[in-house]
Amino acid sequence: MSVEYNPRDHNVVAGGCYNGQVCWWDVRKGGNPEGTISLDQSHSDPVYKTIWMNAKTGTEFFTGATDGTVRDRNSPLFLIYRYISDKRTRMSTLVE
Repeated sequence: MSVEYNPRDHNVVAGGCYNGQVCWWDVRKGGNPEGTISLDQSHSDPVYKTIWMNAKTGTEFFTGATDGTVRDRNSPLFLIYRYISDKRTRMSTLVE
């Protein structure tokens, strides 16, 4: 549902799937993913946004899904942030 080219290496693409899983590809190597995030560490809803970070390694990205979470794919723990929106005060916050 979401595909983004790596701004540091335009041969690398990361994308989120309808089942919540996240994969990445090196387009020089064919159609099979170079890697995938296991289903137990994936989102529980479709992934609608992938954002590459402007970092030194060029391998860091976040994903966001309709399950209300943003996942940090840089961390070995794949940190999960839940997006909370307070409609009364129109304030939003991320909690770890």
